[in-house]
Amino acid sequence: MIIQSDQIKLVISTLPEETLQHFIAGIFRNREFILGDRISSAGFRINSIEAMPSPVFKDEMSIHALFPIFVSNNVKGQKYANIMRPNMKDI
Repeated sequence: MIIQSDQIKLVISTLPEETLQHFIAGIFRNREFILGDRISSAGFRINSIEAMPSPVFKDEMSIHALFPIFVSNNVKGQKYANIMRPNMKDI
């Protein structure tokens, strides 16, 4: 991996509990860390931490996922979960 920018964005998603927000901010504030393995790695310094506002949930919503979403359901009598596809009527 080649990082061609002097800044990156790392998103960590957790339950929106106020005590958890303070805990995470305390852990990461003014910290440096290394991301990688023995062969290749990069050092980072955290410049800022921000909490995103909690969403207002409605019966129908449109969302934009930052990462792929995997949806499955359990079917009685089946050993493994049933992977749902976007064109399935039950999704």
